[in-house]
Amino acid sequence: MNPAFDSSPLILLRDEKSREHIKEIINGLSKVHVVSDAVFALTDVPHAEKITNESCLARNPANVAISVRQWSCFDSQEAGGMDAHKRSISGLATWPVEKKGSKVTFLSNCQGVPEYRYDDSAVARAIKGEGK
Repeated sequence: MNPAFDSSPLILLRDEKSREHIKEIINGLSKVHVVSDAVFALTDVPHAEKITNESCLARNPANVAISVRQWSCFDSQEAGGMDAHKRSISGLATWPVEKKGSKVTFLSNCQGVPEYRYDDSAVARAIKGEGK
């Protein structure tokens, strides 16, 4: 494993437990980062803002789909991390409705899959104010 880690320019992990394990394998942690989701960690924010500003949503109403899920990394935060996350998503969903007349639909990626840990639709219902 050492050659693979040594040649990697960036190592993204999902939790501190993984970071502790990798400390014993590689030299130095400068390229190791714990993030909730690698996709979001790699987002080019200026580029994403440009796309959003130039999108059809910036000019016309559109349908917007949002997929949410329970994030275990927020569960352990003292300041109510998951509640803050839900409020943020609620604000994100409200903007296109109020400002652009869009229709927002929450999509569940994992609803109805018995072996999946969470029912994403429960989180969506909570954000919409229909659940806990």
